[in-house]
Amino acid sequence: MTQGIVVGFDGSPLSRLAVEWAADEASLRHAELHVVTCVHHPLTGPDIDLTGDAVRVAEGTTDGDLEDLRREVRGAHPDLEVSTATRRGEATRVLRTAGRGADLLVVGATGRTPLSPRDLGETARSLAMRADCDVVVVPRHVAPGRVERIVAAVDGSSRDDAVVAAAAQEARLHRAPLAIVHCSTTPRSGEAAAVVDHAARLLGAMPVGSVTTHVVDARTIDGVLGVAEGHVVVVVGRHHSNAFTAALAGSSAVALVRHSPVPTMVVGARGRGRGRAEA
Repeated sequence: MTQGIVVGFDGSPLSRLAVEWAADEASLRHAELHVVTCVHHPLTGPDIDLTGDAVRVAEGTTDGDLEDLRREVRGAHPDLEVSTATRRGEATRVLRTAGRGADLLVVGATGRTPLSPRDLGETARSLAMRADCDVVVVPRHVAPGRVERIVAAVDGSSRDDAVVAAAAQEARLHRAPLAIVHCSTTPRSGEAAAVVDHAARLLGAMPVGSVTTHVVDARTIDGVLGVAEGHVVVVVGRHHSNAFTAALAGSSAVALVRHSPVPTMVVGARGRGRGRAEA
């Protein structure tokens, strides 16, 4: 699959939210939408029916479900090209393979429940860390509505160029203001100011609207999420060794995705997919 958006669907309400988000994004990008469902049933035994239909009914993604979903998406976006596919195998492997060459891979934050709001499903975690294209993780209970702001989390590393470029593209697509955020243990230092200044200069050659810069205390993730209130998309780079990472006690991308109440785009380490058109 190339030149499009791939979204994982497992029949759950959360994966439906991911499909809705991906469809809106694909419509803005004038890109094809590829809905992929995975069939994976490793258990065996005398009472286990491993026929394809039985497994898919148990996992909630029959051909009828996929066709109903395709019609729903086309009803909301009549001009959008939508395809559905079923692949056998573990979800992380299947979706990572499907996402190779795609502009974007979208998944729900599977495993996040009201009883454990900071739990992140293994599929979302693995893809955020290892997918070959940019990944958007859609959290539970995303409210519908127009995106009001794009937030780019920068840290002074070489990844900032890709993060800023991805955020600028999203800002243009959604016609939304862009906020550049840097988390620092010394938020009033010249070094912290230099990080956001550099990111702002990167935008000089990119046609975007309103841009604001923020340096927040890196000792709490609430700093970046405080800027990310409302209908927002957060963009963060995938890497491990920087001040932002230290503040979040682990991979910055995964930590932010785990806590974020808004869709979070993780810019991949192997270069960004490029949309075919922009609004």
